[in-house]
Amino acid sequence: MLREAARVAHPDNRKKVRWVLGRAEEIPDLGLGSFQAVTLAQSFHWTDKAPVAEIVYDALDEGGSMLLIHHGAPAFAASEFATVGRTAAPPHPPIPHEVIDQVLVRWLGHGKPLPDPDREPYSDLLGRTRFRKVERLVLPGRRDLVRSIDQVIDKYLSTSFAVPELFGTRLKEFRADLSEELRPLTDTGSFWDWPGDTEVLIAHKRGSPR
Repeated sequence: MLREAARVAHPDNRKKVRWVLGRAEEIPDLGLGSFQAVTLAQSFHWTDKAPVAEIVYDALDEGGSMLLIHHGAPAFAASEFATVGRTAAPPHPPIPHEVIDQVLVRWLGHGKPLPDPDREPYSDLLGRTRFRKVERLVLPGRRDLVRSIDQVIDKYLSTSFAVPELFGTRLKEFRADLSEELRPLTDTGSFWDWPGDTEVLIAHKRGSPR
């Protein structure tokens, strides 16, 4: 990820950015200085959450903010397509996640992990830290995403539970197998995707936000 970030960074900005490899729990030992804002995008669940929130709090300037960015659970279905300004259902079938899950189980012995029903909401967790209060911002997800079969497979391979390394030397065989399963399920060669909304939780260090 760091190599890719460095590769795509605009040449004018490359000297302004410091790329650091380390765990969130190691922030106090990395000599990074203090910040006006710290963002964790779809990553907070990988950390020791409450202690990391306190570490981030200490790393912020007075009035600085921590932003937790993550996808909300999809709450929009193809049957609701007409309610967002369309007059008909989407022109492509929805991504058949259940079918893909079955293929993953066949290849890896597991599919997408189920959500933890006992997971404490982040807003409640942050309320127990020195941040205390949390602002919530919801960014509506696009309802017109269209993905080819290859793009659907790439999307799954970008996840932690189906990372390419898990397939070893048989990655091409897996792609071919999944493509074979998906191809009969779409007459257009594409699928309609609804990834859900994006939720941003903003927690300020004491003082007025900048």
